Amino acid sequence: MNASVVKLVRHEALAATGESVKGRQAFAIGLVDAIVDEPLRAAIAQARGVSKRRLSAATVPKMA
Repeated sequence: MNASVVKLVRHEALAATGESVKGRQAFAIGLVDAIVDEPLRAAIAQARGVSKRRLSAATVPKMA
């Protein structure tokens, strides 16, 4: 099994069981992209960045 399949299986198991994980564990298994000290500031910065991108310019990755 390749790494992305293992991640998918782990993420599906978390979703199916409702098991909770700590932030660092979620980061380690690829469930979250970042851990920040100031969540509100990070969320505002991300929202500002998203609002500058056009949805029509977005690309959808091909699934294997």
